[in-house]
Amino acid sequence: MPNCTVILSRVALATLIAGAALVPLALGAEAQTAAPAAQAGRVAAVGRYDPARSLESRIAQMKTELNISDAQAPQFERVAEAMRGNAKEMAQLRQEERTSRGQPQSAIDLLAARQRYDALRAAEAQRLLDAFTPLYQNLTDAQKKTADALLAPHPRRPT
Repeated sequence: MPNCTVILSRVALATLIAGAALVPLALGAEAQTAAPAAQAGRVAAVGRYDPARSLESRIAQMKTELNISDAQAPQFERVAEAMRGNAKEMAQLRQEERTSRGQPQSAIDLLAARQRYDALRAAEAQRLLDAFTPLYQNLTDAQKKTADALLAPHPRRPT
């Protein structure tokens, strides 16, 4: 009989790989060439998805794909810090939403929650733009081309 941990790990990995199209890369792009081993690194030891590990993986992938030089590293670190800050704020908002689950909510409550989410997304986009602009201005033409492709919107796969 197969080990339950192995089965759960395989199920978690399969779920993660199947859902890869739904897991946005940094700045909203989808994963293009994530290897199964990299995907497996995103699953914590207990077989659960680890958002912090996923974020660090996206940051590392972005740094590698952009071929960030030592001179560009400080500017890239500001981008990475903006991404980490954004993720932390979103996690806090989602935690707040989880604590109110199961409680009756009026239409006003629901609209207010949507507004808080939209306001946070707008603030995150501005923070990321502010951090990314100086980096982008100092990228080589080849790096800019990669950044343009990396951050271009990708059509969603039909479900």
